[in-house]
Amino acid sequence: MAGSATLIPDPASARIAAAAHRLFAMGRGAFLASAWYRAALPRYSTSSQLLSGWGTLIRGGRWCPPGFTLTLHLADTPENSVAEYLANHRRHGIPIPADLHLVIRAVQIEIACVLDLRDGGVRQALGVSRQRMLEARWEQENAAGHESISQAVGRAVAAAGFTAMVVPSAAVAGAANLVVFPERLRARDRAEVCDAQ
Repeated sequence: MAGSATLIPDPASARIAAAAHRLFAMGRGAFLASAWYRAALPRYSTSSQLLSGWGTLIRGGRWCPPGFTLTLHLADTPENSVAEYLANHRRHGIPIPADLHLVIRAVQIEIACVLDLRDGGVRQALGVSRQRMLEARWEQENAAGHESISQAVGRAVAAAGFTAMVVPSAAVAGAANLVVFPERLRARDRAEVCDAQ
């Protein structure tokens, strides 16, 4: 399976892809129905902007290389969505203004075929440790022209047919994020923005 148009695939990508396809064939994707959260500046907080996934398609992220697919990132709590926003800015050296105003929106998820990467058995099947995925320096690797191991995992999971994956947060210890692949959603899947509770 090829990587993104501009990056050299991670050396383990073919093995990870084969494992992801086996997990899909085994029916390891679960149904997920719960609220997840995203923090954004007001100008980016409309429903269409929050759910588009265009930012990761253009710039890439921990779980998908740039140019691969639309990818929506959500946090498990409103507080953690703010922590994820701040961590992203700090990682990229973007100043955080003292009068920062964020809008926190809840996204109600009802999606089938979600792979949970917090599950040790799933990680073992993929042959990638939690630590290795979370410590991947994907920005530096991408700048050097290479896909990171975590991006190889996300790419393989999406290509295998999973609609989303639950992943451990790299910003908040013990927290979880939901990575949704909007182009993989099926007719009965639902991802709708609503007000945070």
